[in-house]
Amino acid sequence: MKQVAKRMKLNLTQRLIVLFSVFSVLLVLTIASVVRYSFNKELTEHIHRRELANLQTLADDLADRYAAQGNWQFLPRSPESWHRFVLNSVLEHRNLLPEQAGSPEELKQLRHKLRHQIAKRRQDVHHLMPRLQLVDQDRQRLVGVILPREASLLEQPITIDERTVGYLLLAEPPGVRDELEQRFQQAHFEMLLLTSSAALIISFLIAYWLARNLTKPIHQLASTVAHLREGDYLSRSQIQRSDELGQLATDIDQLAETLARNEQFRRNAMADISHELRTPLSLLRSRIEAMQDGVVAMDDSSLEALHRSALRLTHLVDDLHQMALADAGGLKLQYRDVDAVALTQTVVREYEAEMKRRDLELNIDAPDSLMIDADQQRFRQVIDNLISNSIRYTDPNGRITIRLRSEGSQLLWCIEDSEPGVAEADITQLFERFFRVEKSRSRDSGGSGLGLAVVKALVQAHRGSVEAARSSLGGLQVCLRLPLKAEFNHE
Repeated sequence: MKQVAKRMKLNLTQRLIVLFSVFSVLLVLTIASVVRYSFNKELTEHIHRRELANLQTLADDLADRYAAQGNWQFLPRSPESWHRFVLNSVLEHRNLLPEQAGSPEELKQLRHKLRHQIAKRRQDVHHLMPRLQLVDQDRQRLVGVILPREASLLEQPITIDERTVGYLLLAEPPGVRDELEQRFQQAHFEMLLLTSSAALIISFLIAYWLARNLTKPIHQLASTVAHLREGDYLSRSQIQRSDELGQLATDIDQLAETLARNEQFRRNAMADISHELRTPLSLLRSRIEAMQDGVVAMDDSSLEALHRSALRLTHLVDDLHQMALADAGGLKLQYRDVDAVALTQTVVREYEAEMKRRDLELNIDAPDSLMIDADQQRFRQVIDNLISNSIRYTDPNGRITIRLRSEGSQLLWCIEDSEPGVAEADITQLFERFFRVEKSRSRDSGGSGLGLAVVKALVQAHRGSVEAARSSLGGLQVCLRLPLKAEFNHE
């Protein structure tokens, strides 16, 4: 089938139609053959039962005559006499008229029926005689035709007081000879032929419908995938089904949505990165050109400004590098025993001068020690980003609180600050790359918009989670959860 389809270059719809059609033809032919065989078998058995009924009548008559004489001497010897003997025997035991007849009209109908059945019996006997033979108990032929050895025989024993004295042997008929049975057989064949033809036509129509029903959504999906391949991420299959093809269409539509989001993110990321790099580079270029032209003196203040721009550029490039590693799965973590409380206190001490300059109050609420299994450098980067983020965006004379707790098998590390706060609609986007709250947490504060995105990537690499919410102090609260050492898995 595959080779034929390949040579004919059939498409999927045509192949399915051919496949379903061939299957339907084979099925209908098989059913028709079984029905035909079963019908012929039943018809043959019906003929055999009818002929055996005639033989039973003849066997009873022969048994009575044998019992009266004690031998087979009464049998006629000539074929004509044997034919009359069998005919009389069959007809004498078939009294079809009732003992009490009714009206003349009823009697007329009964006589007509009797003549018809007598004619039928004569015809039956006429068909029996060329195939009938009588043998004794030793199966020696007494009268009747000589039957060939290979003939298939019907056998009717002749018994007297449960003693078999002979057998009536009848060769099976070569076919249906009765005109009524022939008409019935022909009518059955014509009906079977008509039914099979109708079944085949219906099967072809169903095959066409099934093939179209199966391949139409496949063509739609293929068209959608082709559009996606060409970069049209807004293309959708528009298939509404509850079966496997419907699920496949849903998956492809979801894939298209993901590709569209990724493409939009790529475009936005390229725009954001180019913008973020342009600002410090432009500043560096303008200051250097001003120094070259003698507009700005090359003093400590100018060099400090250049240094700050270079640091900002370096910080942005480092953040981009961290995000690229996280996206590519290239973050290599070297786990070791880390005291989260001690590491937090160490990072906080590094910001004491900055907090003093901005008149910020920072409190740590934690037990003496909480051990986790983590990459100390990466975890320190997480803490550093969160603390520097709070210090950078908290108004002067504000408050910052850091809490460390153990909750079951996890470490809960939270930092919250005072005003300014973050709108509820913006909180869910804080961990997106290059996202900023324009008014209070802007680029002017020195951030790249990647700090919290880097935090999320590093925390997820440690098999933890991070979330943001409004702070009870009026600002922002960021909490991260990491497995404690005893529960951490090194897979």
